Amino acid sequence: MLTPRISRRENDGPPVSTTTTDATASNVTNAVSPPSPQNSAAATGPHSELVQPTQPQQLDATRMAQPQTLPSTTAPQIAPSVAPGPPPPPPPPPPQAPDDPVDAPFQNGAVPPVNSRPKVSDYIDPVRSLILSAIDYYSCSVLTVDAFPSDAKQEDLVRRAWIDACAHSDHPVRYRLSDRMKRLIGKRKSNARGDASDLIRPQTGSTYKFRDGTTLSNERYNVALYVKLTDKGAFHHKGIDDATGKLTGFAQHPYISQALRHAFFRDPRNGIGFRFPDAFNPIRTETVALVLTIIRFHIEEWATGKHVPGHFKEVEYAGTYRDIIKDLKKWSRSREDVWENIRYKWYKRA
Repeated sequence: MLTPRISRRENDGPPVSTTTTDATASNVTNAVSPPSPQNSAAATGPHSELVQPTQPQQLDATRMAQPQTLPSTTAPQIAPSVAPGPPPPPPPPPPQAPDDPVDAPFQNGAVPPVNSRPKVSDYIDPVRSLILSAIDYYSCSVLTVDAFPSDAKQEDLVRRAWIDACAHSDHPVRYRLSDRMKRLIGKRKSNARGDASDLIRPQTGSTYKFRDGTTLSNERYNVALYVKLTDKGAFHHKGIDDATGKLTGFAQHPYISQALRHAFFRDPRNGIGFRFPDAFNPIRTETVALVLTIIRFHIEEWATGKHVPGHFKEVEYAGTYRDIIKDLKKWSRSREDVWENIRYKWYKRA
């Protein structure tokens, strides 16, 4: 049986009549959400017959057609792959620890040309002080360890000198030893040898009684004396028997002690022997060999009968230095205590 229903929607126009079956109306009522209090009062009040009817069948069908939101039971979808971009930049380097060495700054930030001659004045004041100190340590090694070092030995001596200079400095910053600084320090070996030679030379001629070569007879005398002193290392022996030529007192000529004093202990304030006493107490065999090499070089300046000052060149006297070291070590091998006592006396007398 068809039953007419009349309903009014709020704020709508005149009532509209719709026809539906009781069964359909019942289903619609059950499916639709409960009305709000305002709609319920409007629909059931005394004037309910004046409320504009709705279209429950059409509305319910529309709502029922919408899919219900249920918990998803399917696997999550994977986003499509994207071509990788550029790699991220590397992380910044860790902050430098206070003890890490840094590059030595140049004066006023002006970097000298690569092939230019290294100079101490190239660097800021703290670095200059360290370089000058390292030169002192290196010069001491030249005079006491190896007067004519090979390239590898020089590299090692320079590195040790720089370590010693930094260790005895109160400057808070540690500077890295660059190749330029190595050259600057290493080239001072000739200065160390030359300075010792210059300090010894003035006494050599008078000690061995060379004569002024202004006359022919004096020239002949000087040539003969030169030959005598350089034969079998006679110049460093304590005595020479003119009749037999026998030599006595190996490496014990009195002039050796004097030469050591002039070269290394002449000035109590600036003498390298005073500044580095541990390196000279006792006088090392290598130091004795250097002094004997210098004395022979000075004697050879009289080879023509006249005194002709020369240059103490490594290419000419490195071999002489090595030969004298061998002779000293060979002689002292069976006299170690005697040789050590001699070297202690030289240090005390200096």
